[in-house]
Amino acid sequence: MLGFSLLVPAFLFGLLTIAVPIALHLIKRETAPTVSFSAVRLLRRTPIERTSRRSLSDWLLLILRVVALVLLVLGYARPYSTDAVGADSRPLLVVAVDVSFSMTVDGQFNRALQFAEEALRGAPDDYAVAVTAFDTVAQVIVEPSFDRQSAVAKLRQLMPGAGATSYPAGLDHAAKLIGQRAGCITVISDLQFTGWRESNRARLPEKVDISVVDIGAPLDNMALIQIRPEPTRTVAMILNSGVGVQGTSVRLLLDEQEIAQSEIVAPAGQTVEVVFPVVLPKSGEVQVVLHDPQGVAIDNSRYMLLKGPEPKSLLVVTTGENLNTDGFYLEQALGVGREQTGFQVVLIPGTNIAPLIESTNPNNLAAVLLLTTRGLDQASQLVLTEFAANGGGVLIVAGKDVEPATVNAFLQGTLTLSPSRLTNLERNLIPANRRHTIWRAFGDRLGNLSQVGFSSTMTITLDGQAEVLASFSDGFPALVESTIGDGTVIVFGSDLNNEWNNFPRHPTFVPFVHEIVQYLTAEREMSHDFIVGNVPREVAQRPGFATLAASGRRIVINVDSAESDLNRLSMDEFMAAVDRHREVVDSTMGKSLSEGHDVHQYWQYIFGLMLAILMTESLLSARTS
Repeated sequence: MLGFSLLVPAFLFGLLTIAVPIALHLIKRETAPTVSFSAVRLLRRTPIERTSRRSLSDWLLLILRVVALVLLVLGYARPYSTDAVGADSRPLLVVAVDVSFSMTVDGQFNRALQFAEEALRGAPDDYAVAVTAFDTVAQVIVEPSFDRQSAVAKLRQLMPGAGATSYPAGLDHAAKLIGQRAGCITVISDLQFTGWRESNRARLPEKVDISVVDIGAPLDNMALIQIRPEPTRTVAMILNSGVGVQGTSVRLLLDEQEIAQSEIVAPAGQTVEVVFPVVLPKSGEVQVVLHDPQGVAIDNSRYMLLKGPEPKSLLVVTTGENLNTDGFYLEQALGVGREQTGFQVVLIPGTNIAPLIESTNPNNLAAVLLLTTRGLDQASQLVLTEFAANGGGVLIVAGKDVEPATVNAFLQGTLTLSPSRLTNLERNLIPANRRHTIWRAFGDRLGNLSQVGFSSTMTITLDGQAEVLASFSDGFPALVESTIGDGTVIVFGSDLNNEWNNFPRHPTFVPFVHEIVQYLTAEREMSHDFIVGNVPREVAQRPGFATLAASGRRIVINVDSAESDLNRLSMDEFMAAVDRHREVVDSTMGKSLSEGHDVHQYWQYIFGLMLAILMTESLLSARTS
């Protein structure tokens, strides 16, 4: 049935103001004008006062003014349609079902569904009902409604997943669903202790009741929780979280082929090592499988992706075609420890930067070192900017071949490079922010950088949110860090080729170059290991190996090993982790009533009609005056 309510009903007291135009209208008097006439000049003056006859236009003006005041008051009272809210305006019972993978043993999940169905059917008649499912994250299975039968039908389709228990996720989601209404949350779970992690808690409004249905925990479960390759062997860690001693067989697979097997006996509640006398190769897909037919099935396997260091390209933009002339010292520094860093130095002229960046796998492009901007066309500048904005690292060495105008356009106003260089100087390098990542490797030898002498430099002026990492001895910035989008840009105010300074011949030069490159490429490191509940969107939330379609990158997904721990909470411990507060939860309904979203509100239309009436009143008043 059509219904309305007011967000701020106190404004209705403003309706009393309509008495003002009515009173003014009723007591309105017009005094007749005095007209001098010779024949009656000697007569005694008598005041003549008459009430003007109420014309139709007078009544119309009164009505318009009263209606305008009524609309003004109603507009501030914020009327909205209660039908738009529907079941959301009634008390709500939310049944929150734990769908973590520990619920899959001994018919536990069937029991959970039975308890959930009983809760739905037993809800008071004036309560709407909803169903949510939670593990690592929470989702709505049944939206709030009064249709119990439909809610039960959807509930029966629910299946447990591969995620770990998170009680804060489940309770917070249910509280937001209840919003400003009165309500109750019924949690159906096996009450795993690891559902509250790192002392995290949930917060619920005081008016929201909570009840917990404990379905019990499985008695036996063995789980693989870790694979650890070692120089002479491979070790797997197995947790027996059951109540009795268990024996089992464990197999080691490489690229889906079994390469080793072992038998173990695990005491109750303890972790044991399984040692395979196998040395794993540098690359391949490893899986360890144990036999545990009575426990949780999904944690009987653990996966590992063996990947050697992938070659990472460092694009060095120079004016020539070999590093022997354009960047000899830089090439020598990058060559130190190349086997450990895995960097592959690629020399390119500025005109070739666009096609090379576009053709290189983004996962393998570590950083761009810019020794020159000559020949850097517009297309190359755009590609370089896009590379940095997407998280790439760029080092700009402001030597003689770097054009300040090009650099300033690239840096987008975060700092400015002066068009002229300073010569005949006696400057030294002084680290400014000694806690920065690039200085950590120097340790107590960081002060040795002050021995580096500079004869020519470029002037760097900070215009935006740039950070000075090192200064020259006279206070001018020498090494500055800035950002473009998600990427990092570092500008060095001199050259690295032994022409403007003696830095390349100093012992600190090699670690300086390595630390800057490592810092620029740190954010480009791509993870290959994921836990269910925190995986890329394009892959399923299941353990195993997967390939990302966009990049072709191979990844490995495992279940959260904490979920395999069957230690339980008491009911009191569970309730103690829930904080109660008086504030209203920021729910969808709460936002709609206060911000005007999702619920039909009419104040905009009311104010628009009021303005139209006032304009009509003004026109009518002008014509009758």
